[in-house]
Amino acid sequence: MRPFAPFLWLFSFFLILSRLIINSQAEEQKLHQLIEKGKSEIYHFRLAEATHTFRQIQNEYSELPHGYFYEAFIMAIYYSQDRTNSALDSALQRTIRVAIAKGEAYRQQGNQPAEAAYYLGISHGVLGIYHVLNSSYFKGYLHGRSAKNYLEETIKIDSTYCDAYLGLGIFHYYTDLLPGIVKFFANILGFRGDRILGIKEIQYTARKGKYFKIEAEFTYAVIRYFFRRSIFQQSPYFSSSEHFISRESGLVVIDWLSLSAVWSD
Repeated sequence: MRPFAPFLWLFSFFLILSRLIINSQAEEQKLHQLIEKGKSEIYHFRLAEATHTFRQIQNEYSELPHGYFYEAFIMAIYYSQDRTNSALDSALQRTIRVAIAKGEAYRQQGNQPAEAAYYLGISHGVLGIYHVLNSSYFKGYLHGRSAKNYLEETIKIDSTYCDAYLGLGIFHYYTDLLPGIVKFFANILGFRGDRILGIKEIQYTARKGKYFKIEAEFTYAVIRYFFRRSIFQQSPYFSSSEHFISRESGLVVIDWLSLSAVWSD
């Protein structure tokens, strides 16, 4: 039997490897389903249930930034409704800093560099918008620059990471709308806008996005309606019941621009 020993070892190795791959795929699918469940709860404005779902992700996938970012995203929604609430202010700062710390640790592991850069980008983006809302413009600039750099790093690593284009598209579009002198200094600081590129990037996420497809659709529709003066019904994203259901049915679409439109101020 000795001549067959190497083959037995090789067979055992591939058997173990196959089992690991299957388990990994199952875990990835479970994570995806939990994120989809949490996002659906957000769209229906069941924020307490969504928070519970994302905390489940934190418990089961503690090394990943996903659950921590989405909890911070929910806190940003709460905060946008009542910016005078000091408890919400503190909770938002705490959750987003935890999300950034988790993102940095995940990035150091080096297993998923594009995904790690993406979650760092959107986390810094939320924190940057928070500071701008509170008139801390320099801090807003620093985190906004970090967000832009991380999102650019994401698509440099993986050009098909479709969700990353939404943040870049919002940045490029609204930076191009800045008034003259503000736009001049923004250019000096490296913030160069391009509304045509921005629209294309937002549309790309709207067509192919994974977790922020609906937000991209809504952002594009709002831009068309408010900034490009298109007729409301002409937008396929507002007219299609597949994407937007009436309030009577219980669905409340989150206005991503409540967090991003400050760039146009």
